[in-house]
Amino acid sequence: GHAVAVNLAPRTIGSSRLAEDLHGALTGAGADPALLVIELTETALAAHGPTGARLVDALRETGCRLALDHFGTGHGGFTYLRRLPFDYLKIDAEFVRDLPDNAASRDVVCAIVQLARGLGQRTVATGVESEGTLDLLRDLGVDLAQGFAIGRPAPAQDAFGAAPGAWPRRSIV
Repeated sequence: GHAVAVNLAPRTIGSSRLAEDLHGALTGAGADPALLVIELTETALAAHGPTGARLVDALRETGCRLALDHFGTGHGGFTYLRRLPFDYLKIDAEFVRDLPDNAASRDVVCAIVQLARGLGQRTVATGVESEGTLDLLRDLGVDLAQGFAIGRPAPAQDAFGAAPGAWPRRSIV
């Protein structure tokens, strides 16, 4: 019942079986695919060209949600936003770290928020390390945030309250 986000390694984007294997694993586990967010970077998608676009479509068909990670720092830019069905734009920490002190970073974040809203997407700010930055992001209309101001990394069993033996020991891909 917990939502989980998974970063795909760039080399996995070229796998012809990735979406099929993921669908099989979700079905076999009885997991709700809508609780899984697959994160892909602009750079990795650009490196795989049409194969990356086909993967995005196949992942969408599994019922998973999709996030374009490190938005604004990759090679694809607006091309992927216009053509591919992402649910989230993840604002790179590069624009978040100096937000309180850098007007240009605030302008970039505002532009990303407006762009995402126009495309029916939600925004996620990464690298949020202080309450002050979190407050600024809230004021700028960012939907979600992740970083040390939200929570520190922890073992899964601690974060989700499951017994250590309850976690699967097998990788799905």
